[in-house]
Amino acid sequence: MQAAGSFDPKQGVKFGTYLYPCIRNGLIEWGRKNDLPRDPEMIPDQIAGTPSPDKAVMMKEWLEGLSEECHEVAMIILNGPAEVLDLTAGMTPKAIRGALRRYLRNEKNWSWPKIWGAIRTMKSEVASL
Repeated sequence: MQAAGSFDPKQGVKFGTYLYPCIRNGLIEWGRKNDLPRDPEMIPDQIAGTPSPDKAVMMKEWLEGLSEECHEVAMIILNGPAEVLDLTAGMTPKAIRGALRRYLRNEKNWSWPKIWGAIRTMKSEVASL
């Protein structure tokens, strides 16, 4: 309801695109206020479930098919991004992308064209899943 009240169609964004981060951030904030358990045993199976063998094979094949740069970005994202990118709870997707770009630029010494190329390619690769 809050998202519907604050949505501005003049911004050129679809309502669904605007709604997703509103809901996600609202749930994160609600979880912080209500001290939800961080114990993985307490997460419902449909959320924390182990992927099926078919999905695990599909993911492995997908990762193997990525370019070297995209594979490195995927592994940063999949293997503890909070520790590598120094992320905090409640960060917006834009802030997370900024942290990833800074990490690739400052820690990996990637050029800007290499960073932007890898991010563009990753977006299309993820969309193809």
